Amino acid sequence: MPSDKYIPIESVEDIDVLKLSPRDLDKRYIDRNGNRYALRFNMKTRRPEVIQIVSNRLEARRLQQTILLEKRKPEKSQATTAESVSLPPPVFVPDEEAFHESRFVDECVSELPKLKESQQASVAKIRQSRVFETVQSAEFLDLMRDIERDAWRKTDENVQQCREWISRPPSLHAALIRVQPDKRKILDSIPDDPVKLEAMRRWEWQDRLTDSFTRLNDFAVRLKQMLASVSDEELLKVPQNQRQFFKDSGASLDIIQDACEEKLARLDVWRKRFL
Repeated sequence: MPSDKYIPIESVEDIDVLKLSPRDLDKRYIDRNGNRYALRFNMKTRRPEVIQIVSNRLEARRLQQTILLEKRKPEKSQATTAESVSLPPPVFVPDEEAFHESRFVDECVSELPKLKESQQASVAKIRQSRVFETVQSAEFLDLMRDIERDAWRKTDENVQQCREWISRPPSLHAALIRVQPDKRKILDSIPDDPVKLEAMRRWEWQDRLTDSFTRLNDFAVRLKQMLASVSDEELLKVPQNQRQFFKDSGASLDIIQDACEEKLARLDVWRKRFL
């Protein structure tokens, strides 16, 4: 994010969390030393809190070590450095666009059908190889039934529900019916109905997107395991062009797995902003 998108402050102590509301969660801050901060909603305390943003995992580990060392030191006079302020562990932000929620959800909703189609194309190549017509044919057919029911259909359902939150958001009453009992307690502490609806939308987006990417990823792994179970000797029994279909399907599954794991990592970072 460009520096002009940050609110300049002298130090993190200038951010008064008692005056913040959930509507302030998109605000970013930068202090005089260039340290960057964001806000997330802590579901346990029911109020926003400040987190420090770091640009890479190495920086995050170094900052965590600095904070631990500061905490172990004997208490002295009040320090003014950002590290001395009570902050949650620093958050690694691989792509700050991930926290523009509607934009990130649009990206995920657009990518999921493409990943499903890529997985279907990989399965078609496996079928074209005809390897599993003679080897582990029953296991392969069972896996095909599972992937159709548990990954592809479920992904279609999740994408449709996410799109409906964008195009036709439900009423507060209709949304409450879908909320898990443990989260109803959190909603009871939020007096503002629009903020309640925003929280429910976020939970459903996160849950459904995580579910779909996890399912597609798990089945990519299972398919790769089946491919790996075929010995070179068995593979040599099929013609060269069919062997190539078999190998190409494995490469496609690698790409699908990488894409799913990247999205799951970003979803995890997003969730951590709203503990």
